[in-house]
Amino acid sequence: MRKFFEKLKNIKIWVCVMIVLLVGSAVGALVAAIKIDGVDFIGALSGVSSFFVAVLTALYVYTTSKQIDVANKQLMEMKEERVTNEQPLIMLKNDRFEIERPNFYYTPCTGEYSFQSRYYYKVKLVNVSNFPALWIDVSAEILIPKNGELLHKESIQHRINILTPNNESKEIDIMFAQDIDTSLFTALRELSTKQLPLIRLTLYYKNLCGGYFRVDEVRQLIPHKDVEENIRNWQTMIISSKTNHKESLDLLLKLPKEDEKKEELFQLIKENFQLKLGEGKDIEIQAIEIPTLYKFSIISEETYKEETKDFHYPRHLHKVSECIEDKNDKL
Repeated sequence: MRKFFEKLKNIKIWVCVMIVLLVGSAVGALVAAIKIDGVDFIGALSGVSSFFVAVLTALYVYTTSKQIDVANKQLMEMKEERVTNEQPLIMLKNDRFEIERPNFYYTPCTGEYSFQSRYYYKVKLVNVSNFPALWIDVSAEILIPKNGELLHKESIQHRINILTPNNESKEIDIMFAQDIDTSLFTALRELSTKQLPLIRLTLYYKNLCGGYFRVDEVRQLIPHKDVEENIRNWQTMIISSKTNHKESLDLLLKLPKEDEKKEELFQLIKENFQLKLGEGKDIEIQAIEIPTLYKFSIISEETYKEETKDFHYPRHLHKVSECIEDKNDKL
């Protein structure tokens, strides 16, 4: 507000200067009309007045636009202050990482068959603030160190429409599929903690004032001692099954989609794989928080739109022609 009043003070000074100049010009025109023959006092005064009116009009337009700019800037500052004061804060609760028992899968519509484990990161979100969070997009990726670089295994995003103040969400299941080369198994068998995989969870959400926020949390995945043997056996089975079932897989791909033998062969391969796999349930892996990698950010609308434009969400697959219909066999 102080800047606004300073602007008004400057305007008053300029108006006073223009009035003094206008009066001075009128006096000058009067003197010229008296002393110089042929000078039209009224015409001279009218011309001078028109000039100063034009100058005053331009000055008025300029100063008015400046006032509008100042007012708009003040409104933006007030909005930013409100956004800053009304920040929803979302934390993670009861998070855990699970490796599903390996199975034989058919991916609909792509026509691909694979032996693999699917991975799940399960977590609840808690709004620990006094302000609601809107349109929460939950995204995750597994980061696997390999040859000095990081392999990225991305998940499908999840959307929560609203999380009210001091409330928690239902448990979210974030699935990772298509790790056909068992990169995660290899990383989990590393002896050095620097080579163990990470999981990064990113949250995007809004508040009621139109502010945009991003939260990044990183966990390190560390297997318990009692599951190391299972991890090793499962990886061996997944890799060897591609060779052991090569002829059956080739035949499966050649059979017409309408042939009933295709479904029978699929189930036969699946049962044979499970029989050789032996007993064993899903494996739970420790997800240890890394506090130094936690980050909370207020982001612009442009950044929000750019970073979320390619998000896609899980949907139910209804009956699709050319796809095997067993729901348990689909990714």
